[in-house]
Amino acid sequence: MTVKLCTDSIRTIAMFEKITNVQPRDCIINGEEVYFVVESELMGKAIGKNGANMKSLRKVLGNRHVKIFACNEDIESTLKSMVPNISRIEIKDDTVMISVPRNEKVAVIGRNGRNINAIREILKRRFSVKELKLR
Repeated sequence: MTVKLCTDSIRTIAMFEKITNVQPRDCIINGEEVYFVVESELMGKAIGKNGANMKSLRKVLGNRHVKIFACNEDIESTLKSMVPNISRIEIKDDTVMISVPRNEKVAVIGRNGRNINAIREILKRRFSVKELKLR
């Protein structure tokens, strides 16, 4: 599936590459938060020693929250990297249902649904998932 990026996303990706020396697979700008998707092997390099790259990115992006997700070739390991406390994953056609502990749901959803919407968008772009349900 080809993804069309807006000008802001392209600029943000270029800034990410310049700071981290890692080419992200995707970038989602969602209000006050910016989400990057990188290869799982490059997560450490993207974050930087003691989070130095994360701090630099946040400063350059105007104190926006920066989140970096590891992307793998299969949907299950990608989801587990995005939501570490997943207890169950069910995949049926183009619908994915995930179960998380009750006390983790708020963090997965995020303020005004920002986190879950970003995860949905990433799954849609990478794996053609049409629907993500949270239990």
